[in-house]
Amino acid sequence: MERKTMKKQFGLPTAISMIVGIVIGSGIFFKTDDILMDTNGSVLYGAIALVLGAIGIIFGGLTLSKLSEKSEKTGGLITYCELAFGKRFAFVAGFYQMGIYYPALLGVILYVAANYTCMLFEDAQLNVWIITIIYFIGTFTVNYLSAKMASYFQNLATIIKILPLVIIGFLGIRYGSFHSMQNESFHITGIIASSSAIVSVAFSYDGWTVAPAVAHEIKNAKRNLSLALAISPVIIMVIYLIYFIGMSSILGPQQILALGDSHVQVASERLFGLQGSKLVLLAIIISVLGTVNGLTLAAIRVPYALAIRKELPFSHELAKINQKTNIPGRSTLLTVLLTAFWMFAHFLTTQIHALHQIDISSIPIFMMYVIYLILFISVIGKYKQKQLHGRFRGLVCPIFAIVGALLVISGALYSPMFKIYLIVSLLFLIISGIIYNVAKKQR
Repeated sequence: MERKTMKKQFGLPTAISMIVGIVIGSGIFFKTDDILMDTNGSVLYGAIALVLGAIGIIFGGLTLSKLSEKSEKTGGLITYCELAFGKRFAFVAGFYQMGIYYPALLGVILYVAANYTCMLFEDAQLNVWIITIIYFIGTFTVNYLSAKMASYFQNLATIIKILPLVIIGFLGIRYGSFHSMQNESFHITGIIASSSAIVSVAFSYDGWTVAPAVAHEIKNAKRNLSLALAISPVIIMVIYLIYFIGMSSILGPQQILALGDSHVQVASERLFGLQGSKLVLLAIIISVLGTVNGLTLAAIRVPYALAIRKELPFSHELAKINQKTNIPGRSTLLTVLLTAFWMFAHFLTTQIHALHQIDISSIPIFMMYVIYLILFISVIGKYKQKQLHGRFRGLVCPIFAIVGALLVISGALYSPMFKIYLIVSLLFLIISGIIYNVAKKQR
């Protein structure tokens, strides 16, 4: 037997660990070298980019927490977009999350988890894509069979993933060299020249809006989700700064750039020896899988949120909930297929270079921040119309959130991949319009 409503099963700790656990995961580990590359090896400008990137999520979280108090309706970001500018805009945001944002991120991060697994068992000569597929199947299976099991793993993974970041960061700051930062001077032109680093930083911070996707399953969501959105971003920024400065002090920016993603393994060996570095790699793998788990937790609920609004073809089927697992089965299957597509796209870019120089991990970021920007502007509008109260979160926070979003968008403008972002976004808008009209006719 199947039903169409989902039980409230998550508390404040899970909401916080979901945000912290998804954001802190793969990004900071494999984007550290990208940030340094975009800043021409400058640790100072890299740290500034991390702080500037945090503006968006700190004040963005506080701004969205204001909207979260207005409704506990299923859909999270979709619901907020609905409150802001109506159903069509909400559908565009939800369809983007469903078709590009979540599955593209999952496709990349599953590969990252597999890549670190191959580093851990390098003597076994594992095939990275076979491991990617195993993680892919395992993650969706766990999330479909038991939401509670996925929740427990999310909480555990969050604790495990913070440890190596903080330990490496503090040891690097304590015993490393600060010569690279001491010899740098601050110039506004340097920040402008390094602005493309904001896109890499945005990826490292991405995932902070995932918790609203399960708002309808969070106990006392108006209170707990608001707190989670306000507290989590500050925790994330502090941990990132500690890790980035510490890692740069251990190896130096030039060695990090030369090593690429393997810089984590080399730094761990230098600090803890060969066996100790294996434990750090294991913690990183669990960390990345925690991100995968949290993204999956949210992703399988997005088609469901659109389906209960009857905004997708075959909405009646996609909205069904399995009574035993409390999970939308057909929504999960659709997410599996979309993720498989983006995994294949990532395979083409990394293995056979069919899509040369296209960074799949950055594609979801640009359009998502455009959507955030529109939401932040709407909060100011509702505050001025006296539909929202409280000057700090109704006016001050949205202004800073807008600045943060504009920093990310302007960073994308300076990126050599901007044309790709633009083409994908325009194609998506055309497809979403067609799908919306087809579903509207079915209604």
